[in-house]
Amino acid sequence: METNKEFRVCILIEATTIPQATFDLINWLKHHSDFKVNYILIPSKSRNLGMKPSFFKKFINSLNNIGWRIIQYFETFHYKKFHSDHLMHSINISHKELILDLRECFSSKIELSASNLSRLKESKIDLILAFNLNQYTNLLKKFSKLGLIAFDHYDQKNKSFRPIGFEEVVSKQGKTGFSVIRLPRDVEGIEILFQGAFPTHNYFLANHLNILRRRNFYIKKYILFMINKNLNNHQTEFTEIETIANLDLIPTLKEQITYIFLLFRNRFTSIKNKLLSKGKFWKVGFVYSDWENFYKSEVHEIENLNNCYLADPFVMRVEGKNYCLAEEYSYDTSKGSIVAYELKDNKSSRIGRVIEESFHMSFPYLFEFKDKIFMVPETSDNYDIRIYESLEFPNRWKLNQVVMTDVFAVDSMIFRQKNKWWLFTNINPDGASDACSELYIFSSDDPLSKNWEPHLHNPVIVNSDLARNGGILYKNNKIFRVSQKQSFGRYGAEFSINEIIKLTNNEFIEKKVKHIKPDFISNGLATHHCHSNSSITVFDYLT
Repeated sequence: METNKEFRVCILIEATTIPQATFDLINWLKHHSDFKVNYILIPSKSRNLGMKPSFFKKFINSLNNIGWRIIQYFETFHYKKFHSDHLMHSINISHKELILDLRECFSSKIELSASNLSRLKESKIDLILAFNLNQYTNLLKKFSKLGLIAFDHYDQKNKSFRPIGFEEVVSKQGKTGFSVIRLPRDVEGIEILFQGAFPTHNYFLANHLNILRRRNFYIKKYILFMINKNLNNHQTEFTEIETIANLDLIPTLKEQITYIFLLFRNRFTSIKNKLLSKGKFWKVGFVYSDWENFYKSEVHEIENLNNCYLADPFVMRVEGKNYCLAEEYSYDTSKGSIVAYELKDNKSSRIGRVIEESFHMSFPYLFEFKDKIFMVPETSDNYDIRIYESLEFPNRWKLNQVVMTDVFAVDSMIFRQKNKWWLFTNINPDGASDACSELYIFSSDDPLSKNWEPHLHNPVIVNSDLARNGGILYKNNKIFRVSQKQSFGRYGAEFSINEIIKLTNNEFIEKKVKHIKPDFISNGLATHHCHSNSSITVFDYLT
């Protein structure tokens, strides 16, 4: 693939001390053979206001700053015990790399001197990269061949001016998102290249840094699309540009107090439940009904063993008997294995563990091929996607194939449609443990192949409300994908059933036909999985 070896990317930054994720993105650009990197330094947000605040306003701002620094200090102290991406880095900008230094500009009306205009024109910038929208982006885009690409809030119409990830925690939103947008050079508007949403973490710093990490992958993707002229293959939408205000303003002292109160309340509730042994456990239930109306039928529970829970059930009828295979997670070993039960009348008979490895296993997805039964369990703990073959169903299995390696993939499903086999899986492209947000599709002529062709638009969904798989269902020669929805502090809170309308190597369309909440179970708190063999439907739920 040919690219312009002198493709010049100009980065807008407010300071030379930057977060780890931003440092990683700049470092990738500087070490990429196709790019030449330059910089424009712009005033910080606090100096962009263009008016002199009163003494009272200065006092309030000082209190806000002090409170926010205290919160950040304690959150950083807690965060660094588990992660290392909280660090700040300094970048050295040489005289040749610096196009303009605008940090001494105080006026709200931005004007560039004749010498600055001349220098911008002479720089022959191909693309400007901004880490947020500001007062300079709409002006500077005119000096870039491809305009300006930026990181912004998820919702262009109802955006927050607080740091991304803060209000989502305060309001307990189930997802936190961001957009990658482009301001074209000669068009007054915003082109939305990408919108994605990810599960909200339970405190600001973790939520914010997660979004910055996820941002890098998609900004890289769309920069490469632009320089390789592949952007036309992806559907984008335009929206009118509004007045560009300051983003990521420090929360007010009142907002900070509200935030701290919520953190302490959540922590107190967690400790209280633990002391009172009010642990929540996943369970598996089954009903004698097709999946369309299973939530209206009498539920029969498969009893958990002591210190274990069941989840991710699949049901199959073999030689006149109904079998349920599921994940059994053991708190003693801190990992899951695959177990089997026979379902008869209103009772379940435990057969026992049928597959156990040294790593965690779950989601024992089943399919048939050439009169044999195969299983695709989740083995993300081993960073692969693998297929087991049944030697004697459901007791004996052997490893048949490792489909993919070095991949953090969960809840993989293989099924046939129109003489082609499809692999639906949830992959985190940066290798981290959140796999609830992206749906990837691959295709092959043989389900046991190691060569799977990726879908043109992978990932086809980037939204933690819709992406994660929860089973496959069939009805009247139609295929339905079960998709999980995450909520704040709750994995797998609800699920939807979606009819697959169109599925080709370059198209994917599905339509939601049902949305299932856990209220069909007494004291139900969550439900995220459903499967059926037409006569029996199995599902899991949290109480």
